[in-house]
Amino acid sequence: MDLNSKAPGITFSPLQVGTLVICPDPVELRETNETALTVFRANPDLEALPVISEGKIIGVIPSRAMLETFDGVSARMRAWQRELHLFVIPARATVDAATFISTLIDEYFAGDPGKDAVWFILEYNHKYLGIVSLQNMLKYTNSLRAQDMALAREIQKKLLRKAVIDDKRIKLIFYNKMANEIGGDFYQVFQIWKGQYMVGCFDVAAQNISGSMAATVLGACFETLILSDYDGYPERMTQFINTLVWDVNPAGLQVGAVLFYIDFSTMTVKIHSCGFSPIHIFLPAPGQRLSYKLVAPNMPFLGSSQEMDVDKGQIVPIRKGLRIATHTNGLPNMTAFSGEQFGEGNAFKLLKTIHRYDQSDIPGVMDTEINQWLGETPLVDDITLMDMRFV
Repeated sequence: MDLNSKAPGITFSPLQVGTLVICPDPVELRETNETALTVFRANPDLEALPVISEGKIIGVIPSRAMLETFDGVSARMRAWQRELHLFVIPARATVDAATFISTLIDEYFAGDPGKDAVWFILEYNHKYLGIVSLQNMLKYTNSLRAQDMALAREIQKKLLRKAVIDDKRIKLIFYNKMANEIGGDFYQVFQIWKGQYMVGCFDVAAQNISGSMAATVLGACFETLILSDYDGYPERMTQFINTLVWDVNPAGLQVGAVLFYIDFSTMTVKIHSCGFSPIHIFLPAPGQRLSYKLVAPNMPFLGSSQEMDVDKGQIVPIRKGLRIATHTNGLPNMTAFSGEQFGEGNAFKLLKTIHRYDQSDIPGVMDTEINQWLGETPLVDDITLMDMRFV
């Protein structure tokens, strides 16, 4: 009996079901259970045997069911249960080996799944090729998904690592904690001209794959701007980003953003806040006191309309000791086991507390605060914090 686990001389794509086929020769239905037991015991990794009757594959015999039934049973006792058909599970369907795995799984769950283990008979060029189980298809697709997610996370992390400013007049740090493998929070730094920078924070109102795709589009946008030596005015850049979101993202997907345009030639920071969380501005005041101002969003979400009025930018003068901080919605929205949300009040207290710390301490402070609030409750939305200080 040929127990090859691979399809001889045939290559399938990783997304086709043929890539998972096992190709043992079928056992005849007229054989006894001893025949199948001998094969399974000689091949412990073999999960099932196809069964043929009158020249047609009628189903499979799972190895586990047969081995568990006869484990420790004497040959004499097995003689009372010689009929092989008692262990045959009918095949769910006979399909072409070139069928996409996702298509086969979708068709299975669209019908009546039933409770039995599910096996499919595969054909290639209208001839029997082998068998494949639903369980193996699900395990395989899950592993592919995990690999894709890991790769997507690395792409996203690479884009985020580029968000730095090489200018001694400003200290900038981002803290990011994703709720899933990949997320919809994104931030970027872009040098418009010498002494002029754009610092952007984005909060896509979607999780995991959809949020990550939107964030990646934004990342690609900035990479294109860098390569093209784009040096447009803040209003033009904000309009450009809004148009990109309008053109690419589906209707209804909200993208909050805050864009800080830093200009050391005029010693100003222009703020375009598009449906983003509040911006907190701290300034040293006489007597070692601290002056504070809250800046609310003054523009709609990116992509809400094709054209955006960007003449509403708020101007903050740059002076030594100026600190600007903001965060995505994930921070005030994080929810404890009791159901209580962290809220904007606690977010402000946290940012005020962070003011006393060096930026290098921020990740530890944030981790501690988040872990204490959540406890065993999972994080359901990404959290990003930006802390920008002028020296």
